[in-house]
Amino acid sequence: MDVTVGNRHLMHEMNRSLILRAICERGPVSRTALTEIVSLSSATVTNIADELLRRGFIHEAGHEESAGGRRPVLLEFTPQAGYIIGVELMSDKVRAGLVDLGANMGRVQEADITGLPPMAAIARAVEMIETVRRGVDGHARIFGTGIGITGLVEPETGVISEASNLGWRGIPLKSLVEERTGLKTTVENDCNTNALAEMYYGAGQGATDLFCVTIGAGIGAGLVLNGELHRGRDGSTGELGHMVIDVDGPPCKCGAWGCLETLAAGPAILRRTADTIKQGRVSILSEMCGGDTGKLTLEMIIAALDQEDELAVQTARRAGEYVGAGIASVINLINLERVVIAGPVAGLGEHFLSSIRQSVSCRALSVPASRVIVVPACLGREAGIIGPATVQIREIMNSPGSCWV
Repeated sequence: MDVTVGNRHLMHEMNRSLILRAICERGPVSRTALTEIVSLSSATVTNIADELLRRGFIHEAGHEESAGGRRPVLLEFTPQAGYIIGVELMSDKVRAGLVDLGANMGRVQEADITGLPPMAAIARAVEMIETVRRGVDGHARIFGTGIGITGLVEPETGVISEASNLGWRGIPLKSLVEERTGLKTTVENDCNTNALAEMYYGAGQGATDLFCVTIGAGIGAGLVLNGELHRGRDGSTGELGHMVIDVDGPPCKCGAWGCLETLAAGPAILRRTADTIKQGRVSILSEMCGGDTGKLTLEMIIAALDQEDELAVQTARRAGEYVGAGIASVINLINLERVVIAGPVAGLGEHFLSSIRQSVSCRALSVPASRVIVVPACLGREAGIIGPATVQIREIMNSPGSCWV
């Protein structure tokens, strides 16, 4: 392609993205108002708006009040212009659901993959994708599939370098799913997808920088800087769980000692609480687990917190102190604007969150600590489906022309 023509196409696509995002964020809006918002000529705005109308990405939404003359037509984004199939791939199950361009989620399909080898698990995931696909109106456009998975993912190729919870290494997940479905597929670490979902549709809305910490069986994080996901050279950014908090702490599966994960992830919380009960600490948790601390669950601790059980409160606050110490170091390094706490352990609630905030305040430098906001995630389980879909939604919003070439 001629360089001049290529530059012209690139400029047109940038303008198209600019206008589409402006309508999405500011609509309903008139063409005249759009011209002022995006600082483009009225002819450019009109031509691109007409193109987006023909493609179904926007629609006319009535008329604006006018002081005189013809009333301007209002333009509004159409979330149902297309859909992404979001897939959450876990160690024991796969979940898939349809997500429109506004991140509205439909019914979720779920299947068990416990103990399945990689190819069988992927086949089960493809079955779920096809099940979702068959349930869609024949006129609906499905632009692709987004998959979120715990583990290290090569960003460009979609190869799973390592997913220890699944026992996968070197699995070309992206290409395998594309071959079987014919749908464009993106594969991303689940902590990254959680961060994107919360950034654009959850607790991170309005921020430009966000650090989303997901705490469950392990601890991971997704980092969004200037509105874009930061993956690092090998896609391993966000391994907060393997930040060393206590050099004399417990051994970690990564080979180090005293990693945050060994102190504040779900299994560590249960282990520490069980040890305290065995030492004779009085708590309603003893009754909840029937005297067998091996049956203690995170849900039991959350229920005990509702009754202000002293051990449950101590447990939540101690875990929050450790997590806050890790986050404080990240704040000092990156000067974060907003921190979102997600995952099952976030269910420990306000005792946990307030302890994180207090720990951050004590351990981070005073200026960045005073300005950062630490909030709970608000999408819950939906982030597992919406997050992977968001990867492709952002690509479409940044390059809408890619959907019709």
